[in-house]
Amino acid sequence: MIKLSHCFFKSVLSFAIASGLASTGASADGESAKSDLARLQEELISTEDPVVRSFVLSSIEQLAAEGNNKALIFLGDAFRDGRGVTVDGARSIAHFKKAAENGNALALGRLGDLFREGKVVEASPELAALYYQRAVESGLESAKLRLGEALVRGLGVKVDTARGMALLREVSDSGQAA
Repeated sequence: MIKLSHCFFKSVLSFAIASGLASTGASADGESAKSDLARLQEELISTEDPVVRSFVLSSIEQLAAEGNNKALIFLGDAFRDGRGVTVDGARSIAHFKKAAENGNALALGRLGDLFREGKVVEASPELAALYYQRAVESGLESAKLRLGEALVRGLGVKVDTARGMALLREVSDSGQAA
């Protein structure tokens, strides 16, 4: 019972700090909120107590509801991979879509990955290519690799070898090839 109380107290304190109910004295540039979100993420993944997990998940979901893109991406990843939560493709997509609506290019790339891989949702090369295209247009350099591959191989799009190879060369020249 003491362990539960200690974990619960840490979670309540983390939530209070993250939501602005308490102050850490950190700078106003958001460093405090970033570290508080990181603590909540770590707590969600590491705790085995369902009560604490539920509270921490609610805390992160509150940050996501307020438009925190880092929280949205984390939740999208968590529901995709089952980190601290049960795998839920629909919830993963919903979090990524909300971050994408907020202008987050990484979320567009993650959506492309979901539909390319087809692990938690039905694979759709067409949707994957669409999301990769939007991610590239939004400035996500790493999406060029996936879009280039789709264009060269005709995965969900009409084959456009010249454009696909140009994107792949850009990735190679930038040193971001994975």
